Amino acid sequence: MRQLINYEATIADFFKSAISWLESRPYRLRDGVDKEKETYEYMKQVQSDPKKHTVNNTVYANCDKLEGFFQCGIDRQGRVIINNDLYFAVIGVLNALGKYYQCSYSYAEAELLASIKNFKVVLNREKPLVSMFYRMHSPYYFAQKQK
Repeated sequence: MRQLINYEATIADFFKSAISWLESRPYRLRDGVDKEKETYEYMKQVQSDPKKHTVNNTVYANCDKLEGFFQCGIDRQGRVIINNDLYFAVIGVLNALGKYYQCSYSYAEAELLASIKNFKVVLNREKPLVSMFYRMHSPYYFAQKQK
């Protein structure tokens, strides 16, 4: 199965999905800073050279730059609701990317695909049928195949 997957195209597809989600978000100031714009710029930087920006747990040093993936809202009682599922899914994928580039073992590749699957499930949580459909598939479903 390993020779059938194009991991570089799979990683590029992840960045494309994450950046397009950030582009569709309205820009809001939180603590006087536009977190979505900051996250967009950081993701573009990581996309330019993922090996350099994810190796040796660099993701955890820069996790404050990923706060644009938080979703904030207000419920009917006026309480602030913060949904951080996508934030943790992106950190999981970036961490798995660092492991993938550090050592290209089959375990690191499987972990990368599993974290991308989790990202896709969380990304589509607003669409219950799509999310359920994605949960039923194996992680290899989300990988880009070699041509």
